[in-house]
Amino acid sequence: MQRLRAAVLGTGFVGRAHIEGIRRLGNVEVYAIGVGPEDDAMRLGAELHVERVSQDYRTLLADAAIDAGKHVLCEQPLAMSVAEARGS
Repeated sequence: MQRLRAAVLGTGFVGRAHIEGIRRLGNVEVYAIGVGPEDDAMRLGAELHVERVSQDYRTLLADAAIDAGKHVLCEQPLAMSVAEARGS
């Protein structure tokens, strides 16, 4: 079975629930988390047992998003309209 790697942006209640759910899949590794600038990134990384932590979501997206040829699942709305999502 192919092992997948996931990055999770956001470590609030729902983000932590997603991390736990991802780990229970068995074939997916949480390899990175994106935390807010007000968070203690190193502490959260240690607490959640994730080595790669970034307070700048753009750093993770450059490595783990659509432009890098990766699949993306977004739980929250990206924007209020298609035009807004496209940056128009």
